[in-house]
Amino acid sequence: MVMQFNIFLYQYFHEKPYSFLYELLFYYVYSTYKRCIFVCSIRFLYNDIIMLMLYNTIYYLLNIKNIL
Repeated sequence: MVMQFNIFLYQYFHEKPYSFLYELLFYYVYSTYKRCIFVCSIRFLYNDIIMLMLYNTIYYLLNIKNIL
């Protein structure tokens, strides 16, 4: 199950454009996911949600800049 999820994440992020940013995001999510299996504390999850929002904002701004 864990392996399938990791493969899914890997394929999902590698088929996207801006692969460098997505790979950073992938490795961050991957390490967080592995850490959460062992720790599973709400504080970590809360920090990770904030970090993911930050990454999404950066990606969105990059996208807007390229479109304009």
